Amino acid sequence: MPESDSVVKSIDRRDFDVGMLVDCEGIGRVGSASEVILASKLTACVDHHVPDGEFGEVRIVDHEASSTAEVVVELFDANDVEIDKTAATQLLAGLTGDTGAFRFANTTARTFRTAALLTEMGAEPSAIAHQIFESKPLKAAKLLGRALATLEMDAQGQVVWATITRRDLDELEADDEDSDGVVNQVSTIRGPGWRYCSASLPRTRSG
Repeated sequence: MPESDSVVKSIDRRDFDVGMLVDCEGIGRVGSASEVILASKLTACVDHHVPDGEFGEVRIVDHEASSTAEVVVELFDANDVEIDKTAATQLLAGLTGDTGAFRFANTTARTFRTAALLTEMGAEPSAIAHQIFESKPLKAAKLLGRALATLEMDAQGQVVWATITRRDLDELEADDEDSDGVVNQVSTIRGPGWRYCSASLPRTRSG
């Protein structure tokens, strides 16, 4: 994604005006970054998840949105913030990832209208889908293989799970980001007790 190499994962400063959680329903999920956020003069939250608590003095949370990217696009529009091609690409990537390329049940007409708007602003859906779903490092592919090798199903055929251990991560020199997509692969397994449930896939959790 454009400008992804400019993302800062840790910083010593503690004097920011605003500390904001984006697309993260709880302060406990951001690790050491929580210290930076909580030390800021003002805290805020922009999200589409049902929140874990009520974090943020300023809260923009819409749990009916398909993604936080969808919320941000509407927030920008309401405040006349220009979305250039780079921002449009980043936002469509967020929307595409959270909807599984529009396959999940959280996809709505509102989602497609947002995607169309971002495409008109210069985002390229095919390039974004390739980056998210068809481009991964070798260690991520190997990690997926290890996870799929542990697949198990309960006796009723209703629950399927896979396991990734800390040893797997260490041996492959992988990290949490390399596990992206594993849950989607596991969710494709169908047992005799399976039935369709109109709900979006769960987010993966670290740990």
